[in-house]
Amino acid sequence: FRGELDGLWLTVERRLPGLGAPQLAGEPEPIARLLREAAQRMAELVVAPAEPFGEDRFEALVTARFALVRRFVADPRVEAALDRLLAECRERLVGARLPLVLHHADLRSKHLQAAPDGRLLGVLDWGSSTDRDLPYFDLLHLVVHERKQADGLTPGEAWRLLLEPGGLREAERGPLASYAEALALPLEACEALERAYPAFVAAMAEGNWDYSRPRWLERMFQIAPS
Repeated sequence: FRGELDGLWLTVERRLPGLGAPQLAGEPEPIARLLREAAQRMAELVVAPAEPFGEDRFEALVTARFALVRRFVADPRVEAALDRLLAECRERLVGARLPLVLHHADLRSKHLQAAPDGRLLGVLDWGSSTDRDLPYFDLLHLVVHERKQADGLTPGEAWRLLLEPGGLREAERGPLASYAEALALPLEACEALERAYPAFVAAMAEGNWDYSRPRWLERMFQIAPS
């Protein structure tokens, strides 16, 4: 259940059997299956069919995120890097045919319940979700964060592997490709969201933390050229 009850906003979740997905750490085959099944399930969460992504949606779903992140940036070089990423997103996303999806906003392995063989049993903790949002980011976040945890990387190191040719393993790149194919997402749109990943993560965090953490974006991702 998610909604208002007696004047209070509540989310109620049912405990599922199985394991928390972090318990599968170090087991490549179950993790690969988990990512494949997550891609399949997330592709079912379309709430509005594909249509040209207009300026109004861009302002609400992209520019607003960058504006939130920019409020906590003190380094002009980071501001300039954000401006470049936003311009790239505008060029690649506006006019692209994109559906809208139910967006979890914090899809990480700790929010997945799985069988020992990696079969996905459920997705937990929808408290930060949004009803109509961009596709692709949820699965992208799951893949990048899982690589970060598996290899003991920083968020920035895991993100850069995403951008490098051959940086992701087939078990990671395959689910992203199958999700994009299922939703007929343009390659340029996926690439734009991959490049803008740090800003989207920072916006999600700032929108849900109890307090702000200035300079967090640069500490985690080092997006500004040195």
